[in-house]
Amino acid sequence: FTFLLLLSSFGGCFGIRFVIDREECFSHKVEYGNTVHLSFVVIKAEGSWYYNDQGVDLVVKGPNGEQIHDFRDKISDKHEFVAYHEGVYRFCFANKSPYHETIDFDVHAGHFLYHDEHAKD
Repeated sequence: FTFLLLLSSFGGCFGIRFVIDREECFSHKVEYGNTVHLSFVVIKAEGSWYYNDQGVDLVVKGPNGEQIHDFRDKISDKHEFVAYHEGVYRFCFANKSPYHETIDFDVHAGHFLYHDEHAKD
């Protein structure tokens, strides 16, 4: 598991680009009542020798271990939810492909009236 670039890490949000072999988890502390916006995109290799349309899995769990959301075989997605418990939320990616995948992932937590789209191709 190799971290390539830490885009930002402050207050209620973070963004990261990382390479995943099999599984990688991240944690983020969220206050009660905050809206959590998350998004990710798998960046595909551009070489003609490698192309895989299979995505990655992402499981989001709350501070009590309860499952919040489960993405399966996604190349990109975004989701939002309200944190009904204060604490550390876990975001665990799994890569079933035999190839390493590069992923852009970001999380914003707070009280939002409007938000831009996050990770993009």
